[in-house]
Amino acid sequence: MNFLKRLFSSKKETQPNAVNQEIRLQEDSYYPNPRIVKESEIEKFIRDSTSQEVEKWFNHYKAKGHYFFDSIYYSVQNKIAERDDEYYLSMLKEMDAEEVKEFMKVEKEEGTYFSEKVYDFAMRRMNQDKNLEYIDQIEKMTPEATLMWFLKQVDKNGFDYLDLDIEQKAHEKIFSIFIRGSISKQYRKKLFEYVFYSTSKWSRNREE
Repeated sequence: MNFLKRLFSSKKETQPNAVNQEIRLQEDSYYPNPRIVKESEIEKFIRDSTSQEVEKWFNHYKAKGHYFFDSIYYSVQNKIAERDDEYYLSMLKEMDAEEVKEFMKVEKEEGTYFSEKVYDFAMRRMNQDKNLEYIDQIEKMTPEATLMWFLKQVDKNGFDYLDLDIEQKAHEKIFSIFIRGSISKQYRKKLFEYVFYSTSKWSRNREE
């Protein structure tokens, strides 16, 4: 979107004027001063405020020459991009996997920034064919082969943007090793890796 390009452009002529009356912000406790406020509090402000408030706050301090960490830039971009979520989601829902792939490629070249929600939906849409392929693949593999495949996917973040059914299907196949009560020596270390990963992920999910 053009307003995002203008907002995050590094060109001097696109910088907002620090005395622009349209901003009308006071550097008080409601609009946290990034020079003195912790990053975690700024993140909370961004989450709890409207996209308009966040954009004005960001423009205000950027015009004053304040340097923002990448994490804050990302949070601000994501917050502002949320305005267009429904518009993009309605478009993507009408496209097949190949159309979504082409659309995202073109928009990326144009410099369009999507919110996490839209990006996640688009990526899952593009991976629809893989879902069916992996389900069929897991059904045909032995539990040991599934174990090795599963750990390989974990290492390369291969489960990102796939249906949760894929990971669950693999879990069920691997768990049959425990029901069987035996596994060859060459796979024992890998089975311990799987147990460690699954336990750690379960703990993280509970904390979240």
